[in-house]
Amino acid sequence: MNQNIPPLSGKPPQPETSGLAIWSLVLGILSLTCFSILSAIPGVICGHKALSKIKRSGGALAGQGLAIAGLVTGYLGILLAMLLIPLLLAIAVPNFVKARNVAMLNACLNNLRQVDAAKTQWALENRKKTGDVPTAQDLKPYLKNGVLPVCPAGGTYAIGAVGDDPTCSIPQHTLSQLRPGDVENGSTPNYDAIKAAATPQTRQAPNAVGVFIPAPYRTDMVHDPKRNLLYISAGDEVLRYQMASNTFLPPLALGGKLRGIDISPDNNLLAVADDSDHNGSIGIYLVDLNTGTSSQATFRAERMESGTYSVAFGADGAVWITSTIQGSGGTWPLRRYLPASNKTIATTTRVGQDTMLAASADREYIAYAEANSSAGDYGRFRCRATQFQPPLRANAYLYEVGISRDGTQLAVPNYTGVTLSGAAVQKLDERETIGVAYHPQRDFVFLARAGISTIAVYETATYTKVKELDFGDIFEGVGNHAFQRGRLRLSSDGKFIFCTVQGGVRCAETGL
Repeated sequence: MNQNIPPLSGKPPQPETSGLAIWSLVLGILSLTCFSILSAIPGVICGHKALSKIKRSGGALAGQGLAIAGLVTGYLGILLAMLLIPLLLAIAVPNFVKARNVAMLNACLNNLRQVDAAKTQWALENRKKTGDVPTAQDLKPYLKNGVLPVCPAGGTYAIGAVGDDPTCSIPQHTLSQLRPGDVENGSTPNYDAIKAAATPQTRQAPNAVGVFIPAPYRTDMVHDPKRNLLYISAGDEVLRYQMASNTFLPPLALGGKLRGIDISPDNNLLAVADDSDHNGSIGIYLVDLNTGTSSQATFRAERMESGTYSVAFGADGAVWITSTIQGSGGTWPLRRYLPASNKTIATTTRVGQDTMLAASADREYIAYAEANSSAGDYGRFRCRATQFQPPLRANAYLYEVGISRDGTQLAVPNYTGVTLSGAAVQKLDERETIGVAYHPQRDFVFLARAGISTIAVYETATYTKVKELDFGDIFEGVGNHAFQRGRLRLSSDGKFIFCTVQGGVRCAETGL
């Protein structure tokens, strides 16, 4: 016997389980549980390779059952995926196309609003009348970046005449908004005739409350209780409407592109935002209401800043100011300006473009809401604050903000409802609310909604609706920015409410 040959063992060696067979089964099961063709195909490949190696191993490899099970589950995974993919595509593709079309529609409507605003400003500054037609070159100084915007869906824009909406060649891209000369009977008087009228044209819409004040180019308004005047920022002028006699005084010609407006706590100073760039500087206009004289407070513009947007006086006499920009994204200073000393106090807070401001009735708190941002940042701060709390978030596009008389509650409208802070309830189901204002002396809040003509009034303990006021004008969506139809302001005693409507402002008694 050859002593070098080892003795035979009584027990044959156990075959090794194929790793490919194990992976085939794992991937096959994964394809069924996750409906993933990405795991089904590798599972099938591993199964076939495992069977081939097991067959050639001569018994050294085991796992044929695992490989077959992996093949079965893998092929089932492929079959399910092939059935599900068309179904998912049938659901996802139309939704994607719809979302893209809605996004392009909204972008186009915003472009048309820019063109319409530029046309309005051109008509005002050049004393043009209804029916005059500007060219793209005429509008260049009034357009951001000096360029006529382009429809993202490939449509062609027609500027149109003063008094008509600009149009897009795509039929669905139709802008239906304020036409700067419209009055109730459909006629379109020129702006000079309206301002020179001894008594304003009335707007007797069915069931409408109050008095219509014609102001075709209006942006914002604020009441002066000391003189019983309503100031309306309109183009490059501030209109002065006498409440007692329903007549206009001569306007205050300031210049620029006037936006938000507010009056000081002592009712002696008017602050007006100006969406204009003055050789690298931006600023606001200040009007001494005792003398009628005006001045400018200017600030060095940061990158992309193109003007100022909203203003609000605090109890300390300071004016808080936000900015407009050329472009989108980023943050800019929330400026605090002291008119008495002509001094700007630096703050650590920065906010987005077109941020809206509102002061509490006691002027101790200022509320803000950042426009054109899906994050929906908003909040409040004390007017004398040196430290600012982090903003709250509504997780929706914002364009307006309201603050209660003592600053304890905030209301921020958005397309899904009204987000509340500091209240017993967190949200009001008033979809597409576009305007908000709190009563300055009692616990009520007023809300304007797109698609209807009524302003709802809620008490603010439990937020129960107590009444509605019909303003005779169907409000429309604001497109993520304020100062459209439905902007609300109240007199300091809460007796009158003012609302921007088609062709002007409507004033009504609140009855509260």
